[in-house]
Order: sequence, then C-alpha cells, then structure tokens
Amino acid sequence: MNSEIGITSRRAFLGFLAKAPLVPVAVLAPRPAQAAPPTPARQVLMNDFAIAGFRYYDGPAELPHLTAGAKLSLRAEPGNPHDAFAVEIFHGPAKLGYVPRFCNRHISRLLQDAVPLACEVERVDAQAPPWEAVAVKLFLIAGECQFRARRA
Repeated sequence: MNSEIGITSRRAFLGFLAKAPLVPVAVLAPRPAQAAPPTPARQVLMNDFAIAGFRYYDGPAELPHLTAGAKLSLRAEPGNPHDAFAVEIFHGPAKLGYVPRFCNRHISRLLQDAVPLACEVERVDAQAPPWEAVAVKLFLIAGECQFRARRA
C-alpha cells in the first residue's frame, strides 16, 4: 500500500516519535525479581509394577516392615552387566529388587537426567508368590522438572 495517504501517515507517525520525550532509563532497567510463592509440586502417576527379583535380595526380610504408602528410593545402575537400563529399588538401606525390564528404560533415563521421581508401595501381599508380593507406584513430580542436556 504505497498510496500518498499511507506515506503521509507514516511520516506523521515517525515525526511524532521524533518529538516524543525519551523514556527514563529507570523505567527500562530490570526490576529486582520478587520471590514468587512456590507452586506445589504435583505427582503424576507414571507406572505401577511388581518388584522384579524381590526374593533374591533383602525383600523377604523387609516384607514385615513394608506397608502401603511406604516411600522407596530408586537408583539407576548403568554398569549392570545384564541390563544397561537396570534400576534398583531400595527401602532405606535394604535393596528390594529391580524395576522390571519391560518398563525400566525410560525410568533409567529419567533418573540419569536427574528428573525428580517418587516411588511408593502400592500394596503388600505376604501370601502372594514372591514375584507379586509387593507392587509399587512410580510418580513424576511435575512441579520440579528440569531436564539436563544429554551428552552425545
């Protein structure tokens, strides 16, 4: 639109900008960030499964101490000779077993990238076969995710 009206209005606008007072530097300076109230972290259910290898580690000895809702910790074990994506499950210092192989790949990668995860006991059944005695739930803590750049 190169009509005479368009050119004139652009010139008028540019002339207005040239005559407008400058904005004080104090207005443009960044203001100190105010501490925002922390947003509550939200847990999103990622997976649930029975602990693999429960009977081969400290699982049977820990069974009386496990209750629904008990907090568990996870640790990636990339040096495992049988599975590079192995993830160990602990109740305090006691090793209960592993995350099953069918779902450990993404969990291992998340742990290695320091993504916050929470694991807790879903149910305990002392009468069930050892491979089904303890079921756990795995949560992604959604309010605290900060991904690191993966090394090539």
